Amino acid sequence: MPTGAYRVVLGEPGPWARDALDHLHTYHAAHQPELILAATRRRAEEERRERELRENPPRPPDNIVRFIAPVDRPVNPAASAR
Repeated sequence: MPTGAYRVVLGEPGPWARDALDHLHTYHAAHQPELILAATRRRAEEERRERELRENPPRPPDNIVRFIAPVDRPVNPAASAR
């Protein structure tokens, strides 16, 4: 049986909520070493990604400049002379 303690902040939880928390504590107790190892690996991978990003920051995006010709003048005078 789990040894966790619960504090209800708002309202009264139904029996399903207490059962869910009891099952969560039971699962955690049964798989604690694996869960700790997985969390440690995730933390190490996150730190590696952050370090890699600091050492190799992404290139700033290229700036695209668009020119739109005024409506009263054609863009290509040679094409409009035809």
